[in-house]
Amino acid sequence: MSGRKITVPRAANGVAMFDFKEICEKEYGSMDFIAICRNFDSIFIKNVPVINISERNLSRRFILLVQIFSIILMN
Repeated sequence: MSGRKITVPRAANGVAMFDFKEICEKEYGSMDFIAICRNFDSIFIKNVPVINISERNLSRRFILLVQIFSIILMN
């Protein structure tokens, strides 16, 4: 997890729920997202905003998150 501690604010029975800001506005990377996937069967993200084209880092992080979650959780 790149030496970071990830706080999962709401979790039960293999399901985690994050607010968009809790997971995408922090400097998490691919290893952090993989670690989350390995610990939960289902992951919900609420309050996903419309992302402006000028918010490149935020949009890239969200795309990375969705790609990793899709690959790992679907297998």
